[in-house]
Amino acid sequence: GKPCRAPPPREGEKSLETLRPLRPRFFLPREVANLHGFPPHFGFPPEVSTRKQYELLGNSLSVQVVATLLRYLLLPAGDGMAVEEQRRRGSEA
Repeated sequence: GKPCRAPPPREGEKSLETLRPLRPRFFLPREVANLHGFPPHFGFPPEVSTRKQYELLGNSLSVQVVATLLRYLLLPAGDGMAVEEQRRRGSEA
């Protein structure tokens, strides 16, 4: 895709003008979703603005972390860690 530019600052927000000489490259929403562990087929409906995508992704949690925590919390004592270890070994094969 095309490079992502920083959205214009909202009223009251500090300007990014001081960073402009550094020409920073910002993560695309898809890249942020990848970092959070969202599957490749995940996407937002077309009516969701880029700014809203960043907001939603910024408020999200890592899929892998939540899955691990749920296994640990919901399975009988010790089983959650055993399941996690089995999952890890399976991904190494």
